Formats: sequence, structure tokens, C-alpha cells
Amino acid sequence: MSAVLLKLDEVQGRVGTPIALVSKNHASKQIPKSAKAKPVIKKAYAYADNKQLDSSKWAYFQANINKWIDIDAKELIGSEDDMGDCELINPKTDAYQRMQEYGSDRLNWTFTPVDALHTLASHLCWQGAYNESSGYWLINHDKPSKPKLITTAGNDYSDGEIWATHKDRGIGDCWNHAIWVWNGQTFAKSEDSSSGMCRGFAGGAWDLPTYVSEVVKNDSKAQ
Repeated sequence: MSAVLLKLDEVQGRVGTPIALVSKNHASKQIPKSAKAKPVIKKAYAYADNKQLDSSKWAYFQANINKWIDIDAKELIGSEDDMGDCELINPKTDAYQRMQEYGSDRLNWTFTPVDALHTLASHLCWQGAYNESSGYWLINHDKPSKPKLITTAGNDYSDGEIWATHKDRGIGDCWNHAIWVWNGQTFAKSEDSSSGMCRGFAGGAWDLPTYVSEVVKNDSKAQ
């Protein structure tokens, strides 16, 4: 516990000050670090969830997405010794082939229009006993051949926000949670938190944020 408290003092610049948790020095006039200001994200207009991509653009994206994204990348499919972040994106992987044997249509790409100039491409990445995640790539219509990877941990998109919510055990007594918000140019991470240690009851014991921000909604529509 002493080591933990000392580390807290070090991170906050309190070591040797009168307000240090440990290793106090009342003669010191050192001032601790000020708290960093929360990043401000201006949430931009995004289409409603029922907006559909027109058929010609959908066909164009579907025909080219596997060329635009390096589905062989080690980051996505891993190697013989370890699993990557998105093994179900590549037909060569064992996980993809096993899932395909059951005729799953969940191995298909999904394309969701974000606004008039951007589309979100998503694909199932992995499945477990009580969790799954999808990868989300942002397609800029002006440069469609260079999609930007937002996350491989997402599992839902709605109203300009990508959500990642995963539980560490089947009973759901410990959770991890993250959100990315549309700002008109990309999806910026707005929140990252966990419920801490698994304590045997649903929902978890605490809300422990590791990243926070202030999201300001902008209701003006994109042209």
C-alpha cells in the first residue's frame, strides 16, 4: 500500500510536499501538478439510424473493401502463436472457416452512412462465450481507398457514437466500456472506463474511468 500511495504522489507531483500521502516534507513549498483540462469533443451531425446507403455506393464499397483494408495484417489476424484483434475478417483464418461452416451471414461487411461524405464499414472480429467485438473503419467518400481504423473492440453504432461494452465474466459482475464520438472528421474517443474487480454481483462495484472528456452536441446538419 505504501508503494501505491508513493506512486500516486509521484504522478501528481506531491512527493516531498506537505500534502503528500507519504514521504512528507513540511519545509517544501513545491506545488503539485494541476489537473489536466478535460478534452472537449464537438459532436457533429450524423444521420439517423434508419438511413440507408444507396445501392450503387453499397455495391462499390462491397466490391472493394477487402482491397482497401489489409486483411492479412498481423494486427488483425495475428500469427500462428497468437490471435490478432480481428481474426474473423480474413477467410484464411481457422476461426473464419469454422464459422462459415455454419453458414453465418455475420461474416458479411456492414456499411452505415454517417453523413453525406462518410460511411462506417464494420465487420465482426471475434466471438467468445459471452462477448464479441466488431471492427469499425471510417470511409471518406473523397478517398475511399484509405479507410481509417477506429477500433476493433466495438459492438454497437448509433447516433454518431461507436460503443464497446464487454464483461470479464459470464455473470456480468465486471465490465469494460469505451465510446467514440463523431466530430465531423473522425470518431474521437470520449470515454474509457471499467467497473474494477469482479465482486460476484451483476453490474460491478465501481465506475473507474481511465479517460474522460466533455462532449458538446452540435445540432447543425452537414451540407
